Amino acid sequence: MAEEIEDAQAAEIATEALSWAVRSNNLAGVRLALRNGADVDALIPPTGRAPIHMAAANGFAVIVQELLGQGADPGVRTTTGVTPFMLAAQCARADTLHALVSYVLEDDSLHAHLTAKDDQGRDCLHYANVGGSTACGDYLLRLLARLA
Repeated sequence: MAEEIEDAQAAEIATEALSWAVRSNNLAGVRLALRNGADVDALIPPTGRAPIHMAAANGFAVIVQELLGQGADPGVRTTTGVTPFMLAAQCARADTLHALVSYVLEDDSLHAHLTAKDDQGRDCLHYANVGGSTACGDYLLRLLARLA
């Protein structure tokens, strides 16, 4: 039992370290935290975002790619239903949005990710519009047209 508690505490510390490394755009730190048992999809208080949300919102495309390669869910939702795609679109992070799109092209789930709605019924195009990102909006429209 004591060993299980220690393992849980170690995983919690590794997840905190992962959160810090992502916010700092520290690829080596991300890799170290993941090797030490960080939960790649953990929703971190108080924001209710997973590490991939933080990386997507900040435009850390290389971190997004690393997290995806380590098993992060590209469609993981915040506590309010927001996906990494939505944050990348809102924050005008075209390179990060492209990294997410490239990853899901392999499993034919792109349409589902692009048309997913948050808890308020808003999709990626809405987020691109709110963020004033014409580049992301145009990119999303081209993708959706190709998928139609």
